Amino acid sequence: MAKNINALWGAISGKIGNLVWYIRHGIQYIRIKPAKYHDKKSPEQLAQRKRMAACQALYHTYKDTIFRPIWNKKAVGKSGYNLFLHFNTMMFDGKGNIADYDNLKIAIGDLPLPTNITASITDEGKSGIGINWTDNSDECLASPTDILRIVVICRKNRAKLDKLLAQRQDEQAIIQLPFIPDDTVHLYVFFQNIDKSAYSDSIHVPVEISLS
Repeated sequence: MAKNINALWGAISGKIGNLVWYIRHGIQYIRIKPAKYHDKKSPEQLAQRKRMAACQALYHTYKDTIFRPIWNKKAVGKSGYNLFLHFNTMMFDGKGNIADYDNLKIAIGDLPLPTNITASITDEGKSGIGINWTDNSDECLASPTDILRIVVICRKNRAKLDKLLAQRQDEQAIIQLPFIPDDTVHLYVFFQNIDKSAYSDSIHVPVEISLS
């Protein structure tokens, strides 16, 4: 950028070739016009906006009950909201749908997850799911009384399962979905300690649904 303070030039404002002339605080400036203009509505930018909007919508669905209490504990130099977006925006595709269920993070934390977590449909019908795991209460920070938490995603259906009584030491739980699934059920399983001061990472546990 160059500036003109020569009074012989006078005041110039506008474009001359690839130069843009303008005045700021009484001083004439010149800048070079960018050779290439990046349209703010390019396909790539529109896709990124879709990803961001979908990720923001997910956050706000459970902002006060799950995401803010959990993610604020791990945020350093930024808000829990921004940390959540940093981890999860690219887990959505350009149409705003979840594209990477395995790497979507519902919870993060220092509490260890139980090992060998599995889930399957129970005999109670498509909306009943049994979950099993191995108690690892002997690990650092883990406690037998840590409480099971679950978020469920199935197409456009999303649910936060409250009032689960299962603890780490129980090694199993049967949950009832608040809807009848018509596609793969994506469970996000995590644990919290009894006073809600520590959380584990979430783990994605898919459950295939037979449509026959």
